[in-house]
Amino acid sequence: VMPMKTSMPCQFLAAWMSVVCYLPPIYLFTDAHLLPKWYLCLLGVAVTGALAAVALWHGRQNWWDGETLSFVCKVFTLTTAFECLWVVVCIVREGLRQGGEAGTLDNPAELSLHLCVVLPMTGWLLVHSEGWKWRLAYGAAAVLSAVVLWLTQSRTGLICLALYGIIGLWLVVRRYIHRKLLRWGIYGVTVVVLLAGTSAYVTFRKTDSTSGRSFILSRSWELVKEHPIIGHGHRGFEREYMLRQADFFRENPDSEYAVLADEIRHPLNEFLYVWVN
Repeated sequence: VMPMKTSMPCQFLAAWMSVVCYLPPIYLFTDAHLLPKWYLCLLGVAVTGALAAVALWHGRQNWWDGETLSFVCKVFTLTTAFECLWVVVCIVREGLRQGGEAGTLDNPAELSLHLCVVLPMTGWLLVHSEGWKWRLAYGAAAVLSAVVLWLTQSRTGLICLALYGIIGLWLVVRRYIHRKLLRWGIYGVTVVVLLAGTSAYVTFRKTDSTSGRSFILSRSWELVKEHPIIGHGHRGFEREYMLRQADFFRENPDSEYAVLADEIRHPLNEFLYVWVN
């Protein structure tokens, strides 16, 4: 048996997961989108474990190196670029989706999450690649991912995109502008404009949804203030929130939030959910 490369298990798992992430729906399961990916991910982990066992048998334990990092970034960037191209093809054939583009995934939130995770990998390749052709290719992939992320209409994705822009802007300004005062002036003004624009867009985009989430967060914060340290116990949010919402509408029967109210089992904010409990 030929000695296995040290990083082969990590590279195999990265390549496997990058393909499985964007797997089209398979209608042989009760859930066509998630279950096939779940089973294939488990299969990939099992095969990776076997490869790792072989590598350990040969006494190789250095799993991660610069070559592996580059491979992981490249394979995820490549598969994401194909997914974005598929989104473009769907737009050309069918037009823009009303709720945001989802590609081969179940909903726009999933696609925006994938793009937010992969964009820093593409940025890393763009910064560390040698040769203008590769930089042009990675730059095109980054722009395509950013455009598709915008088209998902995900507010969280847009916030992530703005933060990535702030980081990228700092790298550019630090490299090409050497006068300290001018550098900080340009950076400061651009960041303020970018954050203000993003905040305004996120606030006024999907106004009903934003108002509804604001209402949920306000009622949840009331629960936090009651027991900020010990919380309300296991599944405390499920027990207490609807009672608190009913009390609010009893005291404010003409509230504008009445038409937005629904049965809430989660505050749509994981940190707040844990804090309430």
